[in-house]
Amino acid sequence: MERPRTPREEDCCGNGCSPCIFDVHKNLVKYWEERDENSPGKRNILELLSYKSFWVEETVSINDEYCFIWLVYPASESEEQIHMNVGQHIMINVDSWTRAFSPISWTATGIQLLVRIYENSCFTSKLKSIEIGERIRVRGPYGDFRYSRNSFRKIIMFGIGSGIAVFYPILKAITEDEVEDTRVHLIVGFKSIELIPLKKELQLLADYWNVNCTLQLAELAEGMKINGINVKHGRINERIVEDILGIEKSEGILVLVCGNTSFNRMLERCLKTLKLNNYHIFE
Repeated sequence: MERPRTPREEDCCGNGCSPCIFDVHKNLVKYWEERDENSPGKRNILELLSYKSFWVEETVSINDEYCFIWLVYPASESEEQIHMNVGQHIMINVDSWTRAFSPISWTATGIQLLVRIYENSCFTSKLKSIEIGERIRVRGPYGDFRYSRNSFRKIIMFGIGSGIAVFYPILKAITEDEVEDTRVHLIVGFKSIELIPLKKELQLLADYWNVNCTLQLAELAEGMKINGINVKHGRINERIVEDILGIEKSEGILVLVCGNTSFNRMLERCLKTLKLNNYHIFE
C-alpha cells in the first residue's frame, strides 16, 4: 500500500464538507504508518480523498418525499470491490453540489441510496429527475461507528425521516447474523403513513424475534395501521424518549440517534439527564 497522496488545494470543494479531505488525509497517513502491509483483501473501489465516477443504473420514486437511486461502478477489476461498514456514509457530488448520504445497501460494485426530496432544494430536485446513465461522483466511506456482535444486550434507535437510512443496514446485519442475540427497538418518526420509505422492508425486519419497530407519525388517521409494526400518533419528543428509556437498565444498552440538528440535541439532553453513557449520534 502506497503512502496516501497529499490532496491539492483544488481537490477541496470549499463547501465545508465534514469530513474535509485534508482532515481525512491526516488520518489516512496515521493509518498507513500503523498498517500491517501484509493484510489481505481486495482493494476498495471507494477512496477517501478522491472521487470515483459511478453511473445511475436505476431510479424509483417511492412517494412524494423519497426515491431510490442505484449506482454502479462501471470499470471495476477482479481485485477490487466496495468496502463499507454499517453506519458509515459517503459523499456524493453532482454538478456543483456535494452532500453526505448513508447507503441503505451495497454490493461489490453497486450502491443503493435513499434520497429525501426537499421542497425548494435544487440538489434533491436534481437527484429526483436524474437520468439513467448520468454520472455521480462518490468518495468515502466515512464514520467511526463500529458494532461487534453481541456487544450489547439491547440497542435502541431513535431517528426521524431519512435517518432511517443509517439504521436499516445495521438492522439487516443484526437480523442476518444467526448467532446474534442482541434485541433492537427502532423508534422512527415520519409525517404520515403515506410518506414512510422502506415500509415493506421494516415489516420484514419486524418479523424477527429480536426486532421491535415503532413508528411515530405526525399525522395519523383513525384506524390506520401497519401489520407487525407499532404505529403511534405524535412526534418523538422528550416525554416519549424518557418513557422508553426510563424503564431500561443502563447496563448493556446502546442508544443510536440520527436526525436533524435539533432532534439530535434533544436526544442528547435526554440521554445525559437519564445518565445513559453508551450512545452514538450520527450527525
